[in-house]
Amino acid sequence: MQKKLLPAIALFMLASQAIGLEVMNDGTSKVNIGGYLSLQTKTADGRTKVNNDSARINFAFEHSLNEAMAGFALVEWGYKAKNEYTITNNAGVLETKTAELFVNRLAYVGVKHSEYGSAAFGKQKSVYSDISGWTDQCAINGGNAVGLCNGITSDGGFSGTASRSDDAISYRIELGSMKLGAQYQLRDSNYNESLNKTPIDGGARRNYGYQVAASYTFDMGLSLGATYSETSLEAKISTASSPKGINSRAIAGGVKYIMDDLYLAATCVQFQNYTTTHASSPTGNVDNFGLDKKSEGFELFGRYKLSQLLDGGISLQASWNKLKVDEDNTSSGNTSSDAKIDKIMVGAVYELGPLRFALEYVLNNSKFYEGTVNNVKTYKDGDDYCSLQARYSF
Repeated sequence: MQKKLLPAIALFMLASQAIGLEVMNDGTSKVNIGGYLSLQTKTADGRTKVNNDSARINFAFEHSLNEAMAGFALVEWGYKAKNEYTITNNAGVLETKTAELFVNRLAYVGVKHSEYGSAAFGKQKSVYSDISGWTDQCAINGGNAVGLCNGITSDGGFSGTASRSDDAISYRIELGSMKLGAQYQLRDSNYNESLNKTPIDGGARRNYGYQVAASYTFDMGLSLGATYSETSLEAKISTASSPKGINSRAIAGGVKYIMDDLYLAATCVQFQNYTTTHASSPTGNVDNFGLDKKSEGFELFGRYKLSQLLDGGISLQASWNKLKVDEDNTSSGNTSSDAKIDKIMVGAVYELGPLRFALEYVLNNSKFYEGTVNNVKTYKDGDDYCSLQARYSF
C-alpha cells in the first residue's frame, strides 16, 4: 500500500486543478489530502502590504473497523506563502531571521461510532469553538471577540478555546437534533513565553482544562447553543502582582439561523482571567499573567448568497465584533480600562470552483492600551483598513 500511496501524494502536489483529493480508498481504508494557498493585502493609512493568510495542508486518514465503527486521524500544517522576517541585535550585530515555514495546526487520532459518537486525542478543534465558531465566518477578518484566538497564548491553543486546542481529549455525540460535547486538557510542561516576549513570573503551567458544549437545532433552521470553558494556570514563581495560580473562565451562548441563501448568527461571552485586550501593550505589563481580570464580548454575523447572479458565486457579508475590558490586569489601584476591540466588517466574496476572491472593509473603533502617564492610562485608536484576499483550495 505504501508504494502506491507515495506516488499518489507526489502526483497530488503537482496537480493544481484538484479540489480536495481522495488519494486512496480500498473500501476499508482511505486517505484524503486538502488545504489551501491564500494571500491577502491590507491597506491602512494609505499604505498597502501583503500578508500571509493561514495557508495550510492536511492529511486525513480513516479505517473502517466494522459497519458502525471507524478509526481516524488527521494532521495539518500551516505554511507561509511569503517569507516573514525579524531583525535581532546580537552583541551589536544586526541579524535577520526568516520565520519558520511550517507550523503545527492539528494532530489528533480517534474513533467514531454511528450511534455512540466520537472520541479524539491530540491537538484538535475545541468543543468551545463548536458554539463560538458560529460567528467566525468572515472571509478574511473576524473572530475577535469570543475568545477563539486568545488566552495566555495568542492562538488560544494553550487555554483550549481555539480551533486548535493543545493536549486535548474530546467526546462528541449527536442525539437527534441535539449535539453534546466535552473536552479535557492534560497538564502541560512549563510554558516560558509570554506576551511581548516578557517573562510571566518565570513561566506558567496549565494544570488542567475542561469544556462542555450543547446545541439544539429546530426544524425551521434555528439553532441555540451554550458552552463553558475553564483552565487552571499556575506560576513557577508567585509575586504580589501575579498570584501562584488563577483560573481562566469563559461562558458563551449562541444562536444561528440558516435558511436557503441566508445565514445569520450571534454569540456573546463573559470572560474571567482570559483575554489580553488591555495587556497587549508595548510596556510589557504582565500582572495577573498578562490576562484581563474581567471582560465581555459579542459577535454578530450575516451572509446572503446571491444565488441568481453568476451561478451563485457571489455572497455579501457583514459582521460586528466587540470585546470590552471591565477590569484590567493591574494588581492594585485603578483597574478600570477603556481598552476594547470594536470592529464592523462589510464585504463581498466571489467563488469560482477552487478559487475564492474576497473584499472586506473594516471600520475599526478599537482602543489599544499604550501605558500609564502620571497615573492616567493612555490609549491609541484603531485605524480603519481594507483587505483583499485570493485563495485556491485543493
